[in-house]
Amino acid sequence: MPSQHESAWAWSEAEEAIGPRPHPIGLIVSIGLLVAGELVMGSGAQALPTQGATSLGAALNESLKLGLSGDPAMVLGGALLLMVGVAAFAWMTRRSGLEGYPRFRLDAAHPSGGWAMRNWLLVAVLGLVVWLAVLDGVVKDATGWSGVLPWLASVALIGVCWWKIDRVRGIRLALHVDRAEAIALGVALVAAFAVFALRLGDVPNSLWGDEGGFFTLARDVANGHVTPDFFGLGTYGYPMAGSIYQSIWLGLFGANVWAWRLGSVVAALAAILPLYFLVRATLGRRVAWISIALYAVSPYLLTYARMGYNNAQSITVVVVTMALTWLAVRRDSRLYAFLAGCAGGLGFFTHTSARFGFVLALGWLLWVWITHRARGRSLLMTGGVVLLGVLLVGGPAVAYGVSRYPVAFGDKQAETLFNNVFYARDLYPDEALTASFGLIRVGSQDLFYEPGLYATLLARGIVRTSLSFHTASLVSENYLVGALAEPLGILYLLGLGWCLVRVRRPNYAMWPAWFLVGAFVLSATATFPPRAALMLPIVPALAAA
Repeated sequence: MPSQHESAWAWSEAEEAIGPRPHPIGLIVSIGLLVAGELVMGSGAQALPTQGATSLGAALNESLKLGLSGDPAMVLGGALLLMVGVAAFAWMTRRSGLEGYPRFRLDAAHPSGGWAMRNWLLVAVLGLVVWLAVLDGVVKDATGWSGVLPWLASVALIGVCWWKIDRVRGIRLALHVDRAEAIALGVALVAAFAVFALRLGDVPNSLWGDEGGFFTLARDVANGHVTPDFFGLGTYGYPMAGSIYQSIWLGLFGANVWAWRLGSVVAALAAILPLYFLVRATLGRRVAWISIALYAVSPYLLTYARMGYNNAQSITVVVVTMALTWLAVRRDSRLYAFLAGCAGGLGFFTHTSARFGFVLALGWLLWVWITHRARGRSLLMTGGVVLLGVLLVGGPAVAYGVSRYPVAFGDKQAETLFNNVFYARDLYPDEALTASFGLIRVGSQDLFYEPGLYATLLARGIVRTSLSFHTASLVSENYLVGALAEPLGILYLLGLGWCLVRVRRPNYAMWPAWFLVGAFVLSATATFPPRAALMLPIVPALAAA
C-alpha cells in the first residue's frame, strides 16, 4: 500500500498528465519577452552609453564593478526581460504535461538478507584494510605506478560486496535497452564523432597558451621519457592522471595535433550515452534525443572538445555520477550508490571542475529527502555509500598532494577562489583587502578576509556569469567568440522555467540545480568570472533543460 507522500506524488503526476494546455497568447507573450531580451542585450553590448536614461545601469555597473561594455542599461534591461519571460512561461505552463514524461517511481522494499549481508560487509572490511595499506604507501614513499593495482583491487572488492548485498536484498540491477534504440544510439555516436572530429588537426590552427605544457608532459609520458606518479601532480598542479590519459592518444597515433585533440574529443563524446539514459529516465525519450543533439552541436562544448586542455575530461565524470545516483535512488541500490561515488571520486584525477559531480549528487539527494520523495533512511544510506566511493577513489590522490606536495596542492585548490588577492587587486587596493584581517596563506596563494567585499564580489560573479550565456562581450576565454548558450539561449531558458516551476519533483529538480548551482560554484565564486573553462560540466544541463 503506498505511503501518504507516494499517494500525493501520484496525484500530482496525474494532474500534470491531464492538465490544460497553456493559452497561446500567453505563450506568445512570454516567448516574445525572451526574444526581446536577447535582442536588447545583443544591441546593448555594442551600443554607446548615453546620458540620463542609463544612469541606473551605469550605477550598477560601477557599484558591482561589472565591467560591461556598451550601454549597461540596455544589457541589464535585456537581462530583466529574460527573467520576466522565463517567469511568464513557467506560470503559463505550470499545469501542462510533458509528452512521454516518466513518473518518479521507487522500487518496492526488499528483504534485508540478515546474516548474508553481514558476512559480505566483513569481506568489505578486508578490502578497506588493503586500501588503508595503499594509502599509507602513497603518503610515505610510493612513486610511479606502485600502489595502483592493490588500490584498484581494494575498490573492486568492496564493489563486489555491495553487488552481493544488492543481490541478497533482491535489488533489480539490470539495464534494458531496445535493439532499435541501441542501433539508433550507435548512429548518433558516429554522427557526433563526425561533428567533433571534422578537420580536427586544422581547426583551430594553433595551440592556445598553456596547451604547450600539457602537450609536452603527455608526449614525454607517451615516449617513456617520464615515469608519472599516477596519484601525483602534473602540468600546472593538475592531477597527473589527466596527462596520462592524454598520453594514451599520443602513444597510439603519434605526437601530433590531431592525436592530441582526439583525447578531448573522446572525453566529450563519452558523456553522450549516460546523458541520453539520464534524460530519458527523468524527462522522457523525446527530450533525451533532443538533448544529445543539442549537446553535440553546442559551440561552447565544441570549443573545448577540440583543444588539448583537460577541461573536457570533467564532463563525463559529472554525467556518470548523476546517472548512477539516479539509479541508486530509484532502485535503492547500494552498488549503484557506490559506483556513483567512485565516478565522483574520479574528479580528483582530472580537471578540478569534475568534483562538482559528487557535490551535485549529494545536493540532489538532500533535495529528494526535503521533498519527501523517498524514505529518509534509504537516502541516508545512499548518501553514505556515495561518500564512501568518493573517499576510496579520490582519497589516495588527495593524500598524495597533501603529504608530498602540500604547497602545490594547496595552490591549486586556492587559485580560483573569489577571495584570492590576485583577483581582488584588480578591483580594490591592498588597504581595502586587509582592513579587517591580514592575508591568509594557502600554498603560494594569498586569500583575504573582508565580508563586506565578499558580497560585492559574489554579486559581481553571479551577474557576470549569468550575462555570459547571452552576451559575447564578457566571454574572452580560449577560442570562444559568442555567448555561451548560443545559438540555444532561448531554448534553455524555456526548459529552465519549465523545470523550476516543478522543482519539487526529483525528475525536474536535477536540471535547474545542475545549471544554477554549477554556474554559481564553478564561476560566480571563482576568480575573474565568467569562467567558461571551469563551467564546462554544465553543458549537459544546458542541452537537457
